[in-house]
Amino acid sequence: MFFIKDARERFRQGESFSLAWKNAIDKNKSDTCLPQDCLEKLKAFSDTFGSADKQSELENCDTYISYFELRQKELHERAMSAPRVYGSLGVLFGALAVIVLF
Repeated sequence: MFFIKDARERFRQGESFSLAWKNAIDKNKSDTCLPQDCLEKLKAFSDTFGSADKQSELENCDTYISYFELRQKELHERAMSAPRVYGSLGVLFGALAVIVLF
């Protein structure tokens, strides 16, 4: 992930995990194409991390991983469909232009 090295350094320098995590995301958000809702979700992860037993922490991590896998798939599908939509619109407008001109 784009911000983990920075978060690790901040944590080693004495910032709390939550603060180091959030500050690193804020500082490095321009280096990513993640939408704002994903950045907010990443920041929210640090609010509860380390506050439960090991099994609960693993389940929490799995929940976040699943969320980001779904968002990645959704964003990928949206990016792949955009050229088709624009291509279809181009054909449609081309056909419309031919109809109007003739």
